[in-house]
Amino acid sequence: MKKASLFFIVIVCAIAGCASPYEKLAGAKPVSRMAFASSSQSFIGKGESRSFDSSDPSVLFDARQSGNGLQLSVKRGEESWMLSVSSEKEPFLVGEYRDAARFVAGHPLIDFTGCGRGCNRTLGAFKVLAIERGPGDSIKSAAIDFVQFDEGRDYAKVVGSFRYHSAIPITPPKV
Repeated sequence: MKKASLFFIVIVCAIAGCASPYEKLAGAKPVSRMAFASSSQSFIGKGESRSFDSSDPSVLFDARQSGNGLQLSVKRGEESWMLSVSSEKEPFLVGEYRDAARFVAGHPLIDFTGCGRGCNRTLGAFKVLAIERGPGDSIKSAAIDFVQFDEGRDYAKVVGSFRYHSAIPITPPKV
């Protein structure tokens, strides 16, 4: 495909309100996935890596708007993980959110928790690759990559990706 044609499709998609140009162009069936890797010093991840895929019938995904952000969750049996992200101001759009923290005024929110483990203080960043809202507080699709530093320590890191009804692939996270 020529650059001019791709540019035209991207512009048309932007005007039509597509969640992300490559989301519609990918042609792949949207799925829900979550994957993360963590350093051994991470209280949340405990040095483990995990991945979940909606092709497994025992895995349940959920996504909803929360204030001016999103709450994404995945559950398999007793194991559950949740990512909460939001912008420091409205609206919550596709883009990079740096200097994110857990409940610090003037900063975007990042809070990745799981299996009963959470932190009082988190720092990090996230990138919203795509988002499409539904009625009420529902989300039709979302794609987010993130990094979180537990208790603000750069060596206690979790790196992950969350896709909800998205065709955007996940690159396996590495710490």
